[in-house]
Amino acid sequence: MKHWTEVLMDKLRNPKSVKNFAVYFIIACAGVTSNIISATFLRRQFGAGFGSSIVLGYLTGMVVGFTLTKLFAFNARNSGNMTRELIKFFLVSMVALSVTWFFSEIILRIINFWFGSYPSTQFHLEALVGDVSKMVHDVIGLPLSLAFIDRLLFSNLGGICFGFFANFFGHKYFTFKTTGYYDRLLTKKNSVLRR
Repeated sequence: MKHWTEVLMDKLRNPKSVKNFAVYFIIACAGVTSNIISATFLRRQFGAGFGSSIVLGYLTGMVVGFTLTKLFAFNARNSGNMTRELIKFFLVSMVALSVTWFFSEIILRIINFWFGSYPSTQFHLEALVGDVSKMVHDVIGLPLSLAFIDRLLFSNLGGICFGFFANFFGHKYFTFKTTGYYDRLLTKKNSVLRR
């Protein structure tokens, strides 16, 4: 039996696997962007709590992610299994949402501990954000506020990174792959209904 690192290296040598990962990564970036924008908007404009904004932002990204993944990744465009894939996508996404939320909360606690122990870190972060905002203004000529860059954003991004891997492997090996589970479940349901 091969060690998991050998299996991973074999996969990385396969151009199709690398292409699948690259396409999925680009699609995931679109989902993450919609996730971050909606979560930040909900926190800043509607005062949503950190955990709530993560969940609602993730659900927004999930819709974008399913649509793009179905169209462009894992050769799933014409599979004819839309309902089955939607159910499986939802199940995998709920696991990944749990992973994202858990690690976002952990990272936020670590960051808050760090900022509490080293208060000058907050000053340096705000100075960096201000300097980058000014630089963007000088280069583009448009006023741009990067005030949305804060501890919550970093925590959310950190959690999303962990959730990305749960999503990728779940969707690759479960959602967009015919496993036979759905057919067996449907057969069992029909046999119970006939009784």
